[in-house]
Amino acid sequence: MVFSGTIVTYGRGKAIVTETGMSTEFGKIARDVLAIRKEETPLERRMAHVGRWLGILCLAVCFLVLGFEVVR
Repeated sequence: MVFSGTIVTYGRGKAIVTETGMSTEFGKIARDVLAIRKEETPLERRMAHVGRWLGILCLAVCFLVLGFEVVR
């Protein structure tokens, strides 16, 4: 019996496919990985907050420069 992803370097053999997709060993691992709920760390939350404020600041500066150029 061989599993999907097995590397054979030499020889001959025959194999019969018995399972496909999520029924394979890789599929079972994938299902387990997908079931894990990812929580944001405090650093990720803080970086998202800072990034949001930097984006707002950049837009404000762009509109300020646009306003000065229109007035000029």
